[in-house]
Amino acid sequence: MSKLTCVLYTAEWCEPCKAFKKKYWPKLKAEFPGVDFPMVDIDQDFSDRTITSIPTIRIYKGKRQLRTFRDVVGELDAIKDLLLQKAFDDTKSL
Repeated sequence: MSKLTCVLYTAEWCEPCKAFKKKYWPKLKAEFPGVDFPMVDIDQDFSDRTITSIPTIRIYKGKRQLRTFRDVVGELDAIKDLLLQKAFDDTKSL
């Protein structure tokens, strides 16, 4: 069973990032306690040059990238749906 990871790419100076981190990030973490939720500050660690806008969320299952979301607020339901679907997939295989 591969671990689900939901990575938020952000920056301290980014106002939409600050708003998302304050309003939505804690709710996602609470709703999906079995998922890892790291944040990457692109000014501190910008090893992934494919991030072209922030805030951006990438969801991984193990090392495999499943999807990238650039409109994190507008696609919040799709983010939740994907996390729920992949978490449910894991429970079916038990």
